[in-house]
Amino acid sequence: MSKRTKNKLIDVVGYVRMSTDDQQNSPKRQRMRMSDAAPRHGLRLSGWYDDHGLTGTESINRPEFQRLLADAKAGKFEGILIDEMSRFSREDVLDATEHWRVLRKAGVRLFTVQRGEIRFDQLGDLLTAIVDQHGARQEAVKLATRVVSGKLSKAKRGYRICGNPVFGFDRVYTDASGAVMARAHFLESIPTAPGWSAKLEPSADAQAVAAVHWAFAAYLKGETLAGIARELNRRGLVTVKRNPWDVQGVRRMLANPAYAGANRYGRKSRR
Repeated sequence: MSKRTKNKLIDVVGYVRMSTDDQQNSPKRQRMRMSDAAPRHGLRLSGWYDDHGLTGTESINRPEFQRLLADAKAGKFEGILIDEMSRFSREDVLDATEHWRVLRKAGVRLFTVQRGEIRFDQLGDLLTAIVDQHGARQEAVKLATRVVSGKLSKAKRGYRICGNPVFGFDRVYTDASGAVMARAHFLESIPTAPGWSAKLEPSADAQAVAAVHWAFAAYLKGETLAGIARELNRRGLVTVKRNPWDVQGVRRMLANPAYAGANRYGRKSRR
């Protein structure tokens, strides 16, 4: 670590990020590790920036990360502490260096729990940061490949790859052996276990199933979306979000390929 006045702590903020693909590095765990490491590195944590459930490969879509960079430029703190380089970014090395350049220009220092300060004006630290960043990026690519491959395999076997319920369908959950573990109504939220997969089956709610058949038949006969919405509301039915039916809700239902027995997959890959 670079020289500093005796007993004077460096004012830093902590940045926490957790993607939906990486549940092990929870925000609580990252905060604990950083809080423990800060005194060892002569740092005083004065605030936090958190991006939860957001991929590290798309910094433009991380609002707290963008606020972090803006506040760094404004000189609101002396440094940033992160658990490891992958929490800061999983982007390509050349993209990540743009963020490093912003920090260096603003005079803001970057610290990690394990390595302490990353000094970008020191060749050794810079090379270490590049190697770490390359590793983070490669792991993101491998992870995305595994996730997409797994989802593709499940989709081809008829399993649902999206957890969103569909009106008129129950979700039937099976374990790795194929044994049925639970069944959930489309208005019901139930706890599930790791390794469970969900298949859609026509709901045991006969009123809802009949309403779906009626809606499609009515639309084919020329009924308007507004007319269908009024009838569904008259029947006392609500959407999967427990809202009254409207034109947009009916449009989404009629356009949903699940009612035709189709399962979409491979539309977009996120890392």
